[in-house]
Amino acid sequence: MFKSARIKITAWYLLAILVISFIFSIAIYRTVASDLNARYENIENYIRNNVRDMKKIPPVLKDILQNDLRTAKQRVVIMLLFANGAIIIISAFVGYFLAGRTLRPIEEMVEEQNRFITDASHELRTPLAALKTSTEVALRGRKMSGADARKILEENLEDIDKLELLSGRLLHLAQYQKGERVLAFERIDLGSTINISYKKILPLANKRKIKIDLDVRDNYIEADRVSIEELILILLDNAVKYTPEGGSVSLSSMVEGRNAVIRISDSGPGISSRDIPHIFDRFYRVDQSRSKVRVSGFGLGLSIVKRIVELHQGSVNVSSEIGHGSTFIVKLPTA
Repeated sequence: MFKSARIKITAWYLLAILVISFIFSIAIYRTVASDLNARYENIENYIRNNVRDMKKIPPVLKDILQNDLRTAKQRVVIMLLFANGAIIIISAFVGYFLAGRTLRPIEEMVEEQNRFITDASHELRTPLAALKTSTEVALRGRKMSGADARKILEENLEDIDKLELLSGRLLHLAQYQKGERVLAFERIDLGSTINISYKKILPLANKRKIKIDLDVRDNYIEADRVSIEELILILLDNAVKYTPEGGSVSLSSMVEGRNAVIRISDSGPGISSRDIPHIFDRFYRVDQSRSKVRVSGFGLGLSIVKRIVELHQGSVNVSSEIGHGSTFIVKLPTA
């Protein structure tokens, strides 16, 4: 599709340049031809004014002058044809190159949308297939106890929760990427915002017997409160989920220079150096084959984190080592 579009754009470039070149060529030819005719007339007038007996001038001289005039005009035409040919050839290469440069962002955007649709469809298919399978199995069963029915309903509810989480994160990511989510920037206390996210994740941490060590200091940033809460909650949720039961997670905040720095460390399996460059990519999930911890997810959380940080003119980095956990460092400008 884009190859044919590139050729069409190049053709339009060439057509425009050809028309402009043709117009200029006609103008140049008329100017040069007019100048040559004027010079020829000047020579004739000079001869008439300075030669008393015109019969002594051989007729062949006039023929020579006229031939020279025609030859000069023909040379001008040939030079213009060669110049136009060179312009067309050069313009074809330049136009094809510029058409590629013009279409590249559009092509990348379309490819990104296609990947998004493919990945989202794949992620949606898994919980939907589980829902369908459990429902079909329940319908085939002739006799079903109340306990069995309750168990199936609980499993279906879990799948519905996964679908709700996936659709919510897909919507949030799309809103952040397209700029449709309006951020209400205000001066907020980062410490209190962290505490709100901490309280939300505490039930999950207690359930998995994971201790969260807090070292939060009062500092203020100019930010959107809701998105910063979401950012911290995503990172805390990941830290708790990837930390084995009985492990620990640390969360600290402090001011370094002109930035408020948030550090979230876990005691999980760590991330390999091969995976680190890709963990902020959409739908990317770390290989868990070497880890005893199995974590369900869609690979969207860190993409949302990265986008929120970018919208706040900050940065997010990770340091990790296999078997020694991971540390995510978020830097946001202070107010």
